[in-house]
Amino acid sequence: MTIILGVDPGSRKTGFGVISTMGDKYEYLASGVIHVAEYDHFSDRLKQIHACLQTVILEHAPQTMVVEQVFMAKNASSALKLGQARGAAIVAGASAGLDVHELDDDVRIVSCYEAGRDGFWLHRYLLSCEIENIVVDSSSIEVNRR
Repeated sequence: MTIILGVDPGSRKTGFGVISTMGDKYEYLASGVIHVAEYDHFSDRLKQIHACLQTVILEHAPQTMVVEQVFMAKNASSALKLGQARGAAIVAGASAGLDVHELDDDVRIVSCYEAGRDGFWLHRYLLSCEIENIVVDSSSIEVNRR
């Protein structure tokens, strides 16, 4: 079994997700957002991103980290800040001995979820952001009840 930590770095919010893989089976383990916008000093934001990811790494013990590349920014200053947040994430993984990989900007992104009665607004929004989205019927999803 391999545990993978995926990181979407940002200078105000950094997202992460943890999955396990065994053969062609994937299992969701955890996900979250690291909110750092409340810190006045940018160095404190980077320190918090690093510390929070270290905690996630200790809790879930991944072997691999995948970090999204910088591929879009409003201006040069934003691109630099995003790159620094990305660096803080990479250092957290590398210092924990993880095999760190970069997610190319041309990788296909697909979202899949069960919409329920009211979830199609999210489907339309994701499509407007050019994210391929698949809405599934909840009764067609295998549930592991361990």
